[in-house]
Amino acid sequence: MEHRYRKEGHMPHSKGPVPQAQAKEGPMPQLVKKRRSGWAVLAAGALVASLLAVGATPAGADPENADHKAATSACVGDALGDQMFTDVSDGHVFRDAINCIAYYGITNGTGDGSTYSPNDDVTRAEMAVFIARAAGVAGVDLGDAMDEGYDDIGDVWAEAQDAINRLTAKGVFPGGDSFRPGDAMTRAEMAGALVGLLDAAGAIDILDNGGIDLDGDGDADEDDADDYFADARALSPVAVDRAAAALFELGVTNGTGRAASVDPKKTPLDTKFDPGGTVDRGQMAAFITRTLAHTSARPEGLSAQAVGSTVRVSVRDENFAPVANAWVEVFFVSASDEGDALNADGSCGSLIGDANDTEGTRACEIDGGDRLTNGDGDATTQAIPSDVIGDDGAVAWAWTGDVGDEVDADTALFRVEVNKAPAPAETSTTAAISNDLAGAVGKFGSSVTVTLQLQDADGNVTGGAVSADEPAKWLVEIQTYVYNRQLATPARVGTSPILVSTVPVTSDADGKGTFVLAPPPDPDPNNRTNAFEVAYIIRSRCELDFASTAFVNCAAPATGTGTFPAVMPNATVTDGDDTTSDDHTGGVVFSDEAAVPHSISIETSSYVQTASRAGRVALNRAKATLMDQFGDPVRSAKLTLTSDLGRTDDTTDTDGASSLAATTGGTAKEFTTGSDGSYTFGYTYSSTTGDVETIQARYFNDPTPDQASSGDEVTITKDATVRWAQEAPGSGSSAVVDGDIDANQIVVVNGAGAALILTYDDDDRLDTSDTDVASSTPASMAQFEEKLAGFLGTEATAGELVTWSNYMNRPRHTSVFTLHAS
Repeated sequence: MEHRYRKEGHMPHSKGPVPQAQAKEGPMPQLVKKRRSGWAVLAAGALVASLLAVGATPAGADPENADHKAATSACVGDALGDQMFTDVSDGHVFRDAINCIAYYGITNGTGDGSTYSPNDDVTRAEMAVFIARAAGVAGVDLGDAMDEGYDDIGDVWAEAQDAINRLTAKGVFPGGDSFRPGDAMTRAEMAGALVGLLDAAGAIDILDNGGIDLDGDGDADEDDADDYFADARALSPVAVDRAAAALFELGVTNGTGRAASVDPKKTPLDTKFDPGGTVDRGQMAAFITRTLAHTSARPEGLSAQAVGSTVRVSVRDENFAPVANAWVEVFFVSASDEGDALNADGSCGSLIGDANDTEGTRACEIDGGDRLTNGDGDATTQAIPSDVIGDDGAVAWAWTGDVGDEVDADTALFRVEVNKAPAPAETSTTAAISNDLAGAVGKFGSSVTVTLQLQDADGNVTGGAVSADEPAKWLVEIQTYVYNRQLATPARVGTSPILVSTVPVTSDADGKGTFVLAPPPDPDPNNRTNAFEVAYIIRSRCELDFASTAFVNCAAPATGTGTFPAVMPNATVTDGDDTTSDDHTGGVVFSDEAAVPHSISIETSSYVQTASRAGRVALNRAKATLMDQFGDPVRSAKLTLTSDLGRTDDTTDTDGASSLAATTGGTAKEFTTGSDGSYTFGYTYSSTTGDVETIQARYFNDPTPDQASSGDEVTITKDATVRWAQEAPGSGSSAVVDGDIDANQIVVVNGAGAALILTYDDDDRLDTSDTDVASSTPASMAQFEEKLAGFLGTEATAGELVTWSNYMNRPRHTSVFTLHAS
């Protein structure tokens, strides 16, 4: 079992090799499968539906989208069969993932095996067992278990010890003196483990420099992970930032709730990663199955999935290992003709002619012209004709056999839906600008990359340009100035640049163009006051001569023409500022000055549920990080954290709902930052009533404390908002202000300003309507959460509401929720 410090044995009704040190369990009801030649694994004569949406891996980077999401899934066909866990309902959001890992033998359930406990946190020892079993399913040889030197795993069960040691030897876990087997697995640790598993499986490549190559080009650049989670980047080690970004690009995680406000000139994701958050068993199942999609793991026998207008067929043996050189055939009809495609005796009907075979010369027969699976056990067909797919889609059937076999009543067919391809992306007429500057100032010897990314009319980044076959082009003028940062108001020295260059930039297939800003060499390494500003100008409404890199006809635009500075040919630029028709300008100051404290960031929960009754408290943590002007952490500095709901009298615990000192009138204790420039404050909230708290992190330094107000004092502050949310009443309607899709929670604020929390699940009625509850149309969990994700994005507006009725946060109770515009 996966109870802490109990053995997790092999599930009798699962497929695959028995894990080491298995525990005895009683038999579970088995899925009966009738086999026949050709690796048929489904009951004879059955047409097993695998209702799959068309999907394909994008060709290149696309910010705010998973650019390297797997085209197919490990959870298809038999892998989706009900494993009969009594606490996983038919509508459970992670039901398919939970059934899938049980099918592959990655979980045995909990207790006597009849439950799964999807809401329990996963310990590090349990996660090691899950990852090791998943590695076996993915064909990864972890080798024999050898002692890796951990001093705290002697009391865990044998399979967990072996998994920990084997995964450490393989590099999936980093190693060290202690493993902390009983601690809850954090999302940061989960990210590192899953990336390590994919590296061991050969799906990605972790390079010697720590970069993660997702596209197999031997380099880890923005084509691999052009998106990132702002909280992971700002407050986590580089390895966690890279792992979290890679998992987003691979489609393994979408993040949690709404991200904090970020610089509009940069492009982090709208959601946060919450690296310190824990992982429950339901989430873990989803993470592992999405990870397995990038490996060879597919169900035993034959399975098939649509990839665009093609069909990818996979054949695996009883251990899920790829079967090479297996004959496969795929035949198809338009979806509207499905009812007449097969005869009552199981043979192909008259609608299926030889033209309905994707490969061979005779439909419904293995004729030697069909596909053989490759060394990975897969075969991808030619495209089904677009006129067959039409507007309604097509239905295809895949099967395997020997040359000369024909489809009949004993043939196991695998049914696949092939949907109409999505409409092509709109042409791009705007370009978002971002850069990779870590702080406010660049260091001498470093450089900053500026990215122009084309966007469509809705602001979503696309792969298109002005037309399908024409890129956007820009000419960028780069000017370097001597700069004086010692002035009260830092400024350029003189009005003329010392260096001027013009750089042609062309968007690539992903709609992206880049240029680099770099300072000249340090003119005097012994002088720490040198500085340069490297500025750029993207001219408005100019014709471009790329051959001579010249600007032509750059007259000022007429009043009222256009909405953004037009950059030929017809690509425009916005930097997140107000709409303008002026040239777009920007720049970076580079300096060799000494590092000094410059800014503070705060990572905390945007909302926390209040205690359920008086006498109890709710807990929160806030991680404050002090950075210098270059974006590097400042260690051994003193920070305080205060609250507008805090206490002015530190001798009592009754004069403030927050246990922090009051920002005004309180006496705050100072704490010292560590090597990462941060300190994590823990505090409590004692009220059961919802409220909105403003916490403030503060750094203060007075080099001359014996002189009153000498002018050399340095004070840096940063505020953050925490909504203390109480359980919502039975009915209401309010604007959505926060939430967490992974936790199935929505946060609103009532008319009195108090935060309220709503928890939904698959037993509730979920609607996505712009009208009222009575006229709304029930939605699936996926549809509801897709709309909720839009409400939680950075573009959310005050007019996005949730209306609820009959609300109680209880299992098996049906509450009603509607997401709609005001």
